[in-house]
Amino acid sequence: MTTLSQVELFSGLPNDVLEQMKALLKRVRISQGEVLFKEGDAANGLYLIQKGRVKVYVAQDHKEFILNIQGAGEAVGELSLLDDEARSATVVAMEACDLLYLSKDDFNAWIDQEPRIARTIIIALTQHIRRMTDKIRGLALQDVYSRVRGVLESLAGAPDTDGLRYIPDRLTQQDIADRVGSSREMIARILKELVLGEYIAVENRHVTLLKKLPERF
Repeated sequence: MTTLSQVELFSGLPNDVLEQMKALLKRVRISQGEVLFKEGDAANGLYLIQKGRVKVYVAQDHKEFILNIQGAGEAVGELSLLDDEARSATVVAMEACDLLYLSKDDFNAWIDQEPRIARTIIIALTQHIRRMTDKIRGLALQDVYSRVRGVLESLAGAPDTDGLRYIPDRLTQQDIADRVGSSREMIARILKELVLGEYIAVENRHVTLLKKLPERF
């Protein structure tokens, strides 16, 4: 299980404050495939992931665009603490998840009582928004191959003794297409060329990075 001090959003808070915060949190468990909240829902709090992984995505014209895959130690729904807008994305469990829920009302009351922590929380939220902005900039400025390379490298684990990097997730071509905002056909062509060039191996939907991926496709 992830402790509050391991969650990036609250990692800078002193231990006494974290102890106070525990009383505000409610435990939530969702099953694989269960929707935590939908785009357009009322935003009434954030969730801290203790165990499991969730997919964050937006949908348009019956197509999904994956914004992020998040796991233990991360938070979803942070923006609900800053404004009164509706949820900007849908979050669904990729596997059974244990979460901690912090309501917006409880958070605001807590901030009023503990103004010393407001700066720490604001800085953490700002850093999160900057990272999302960088990701959106990359989607706007990079070509499809560069985005695919970024996804594969971000999902791959550390090199093993043979220098191979293994992606534990089972990825379909459509999964990758949804992450980078491209067509499945384009992804199929890129993966085929990477296999032919012996940059990657694909078996049972698992991708292994055999060597450093090329800068250009």
